[in-house]
Amino acid sequence: IEAIQDVLDELETVYDNLSKNAKDYIHSEYSASHAQSRPSLFKAATSCRNYTIIVADTPPSYSGRGITQPLSSSGISTVLVPDSSVYGLTSRIIKVVLGAHAILANGGIFATTGSPLAATAARAHSPPVVVCSWQFKLTPQWNLYHEYGALDFADPSGVLGFED
Repeated sequence: IEAIQDVLDELETVYDNLSKNAKDYIHSEYSASHAQSRPSLFKAATSCRNYTIIVADTPPSYSGRGITQPLSSSGISTVLVPDSSVYGLTSRIIKVVLGAHAILANGGIFATTGSPLAATAARAHSPPVVVCSWQFKLTPQWNLYHEYGALDFADPSGVLGFED
């Protein structure tokens, strides 16, 4: 029971711990974020830095919009862009921040749709990529399903309606 309580305590404080170190990871000018990144990380860095965050829209869930609202209401300069613009904007970006569903044993991540696009663009334009996660998302598994990432199988009606 003590171990379960330790896990619960860690889950409650993980975002506070990320926020304490935010100023070391978020610098001036432009940072790019993909939808699973935590707004609390960027809010904490605002106290000592002035920067603009470019958030990818991440269809079909459009979860980038959910991050943009709390950031802009906190006074952080935020720009919401379609995923198709990420590569073109990466040359102006100082750092790419991604969130992860899981971090694999080989260093790969399972992340939201569009994260491979952001990482590939960062590779071409050389801004560093930071993955924000906690220790409970580390897994001993390897990605053996696909050369670049696992494929998502879902209902396509979120992207293309069948009404026509």
